[in-house]
Amino acid sequence: MRKTLLLCMMSLAVVGTTLADDFKVKLKIDLVNHESPKGVSVVVLEKGVEVKSETIDSDGETKFELEKGRLFEIWITKAGYLSQVIHNVHAEGKVQHNAL
Repeated sequence: MRKTLLLCMMSLAVVGTTLADDFKVKLKIDLVNHESPKGVSVVVLEKGVEVKSETIDSDGETKFELEKGRLFEIWITKAGYLSQVIHNVHAEGKVQHNAL
């Protein structure tokens, strides 16, 4: 049976930066069974094309910038767990998301 991946606190930090064309995204990933999130893969897609990819280390946090005015999906995966996806990520969108 596959385990469920839980994003306890996933913040899309829409913060004004000196570069007006970008917005910041901060992810905090926790697993339901309290195992280390080390090895969780975070992939950002725009229209089905990968634009960023990162592997999370043991603290479960990552930060990156995305371009304003574009629409993204964030896929969160780890071997043995159900994948989670956050749709419609953009600068004017919701600030916090929970994926259960």
